[in-house]
Amino acid sequence: MILIVSVLVGLVVGSYLGCLIYRLPRNKDTVWSRSRCENCNHSLSWKDLIPVFSFIWLRAKCRYCKKGFSKSYSIIEIITACLFLLSAIFIGNLGTLSIFYSWILISLLIVVAFVDLFNFLILDKIIISGFVVSLIAIFLTKFGVSLDIICSNLSCSWLSSFWGVLFFAGILGMIFFISSGQWIGFGDVKLAIWIGFLFGFPRIINVFYLTFFLGALVGILLLIFRKADRKTPLPLGTFIVIASIFLLIFPISLLSQF
Repeated sequence: MILIVSVLVGLVVGSYLGCLIYRLPRNKDTVWSRSRCENCNHSLSWKDLIPVFSFIWLRAKCRYCKKGFSKSYSIIEIITACLFLLSAIFIGNLGTLSIFYSWILISLLIVVAFVDLFNFLILDKIIISGFVVSLIAIFLTKFGVSLDIICSNLSCSWLSSFWGVLFFAGILGMIFFISSGQWIGFGDVKLAIWIGFLFGFPRIINVFYLTFFLGALVGILLLIFRKADRKTPLPLGTFIVIASIFLLIFPISLLSQF
């Protein structure tokens, strides 16, 4: 039952995340404004907004102007549903609260990933929200609330979180200042503060390792297939998020594998 609920909740949450990813960089209202077609600006009804189903039923076209919808909304919904499902499967043994907490983290990270992918922008409000959520979670564990995912997959120690921030944000900060912001953006450094705090030391080493492995792999593949050159920028924040979500759900030690 929890698996079915995970998929349904993931689809609904993913639908809202798609709204956030589109509207936040444009400073548009994300709560009260009605969803509209990007082409004809017609208000969309609930029948037009059923996650994935409406996209398929309407054949990826607006009901009113017949122009195509962006596929990114359905992709975000499906990715969110799949990640919620994986979280329920692999984190379920840590308790219901741990699943809900992982869903909150995954949702925030998805917004970071796609906003950076589409706009090369990392929003402070999402980073701050994530940091506050992580801070509250550690506080709750200190008062006896059972969040087993904290000590199992993430940092449960203030000292560990401090060293995690120092390690990850310190390295990215040095890269930023050495390159005068040419190699990475300062938003990546701010994201590293949250992720370093979230995972703590030494778990953050795995995030660091996987992030740059993924970035290098994608960069090499793009060069091989001539989809980019050596000057083409890549969204580092997106790779940080992919690594973080993977290690949130599958807390393996990459270094021990080599």
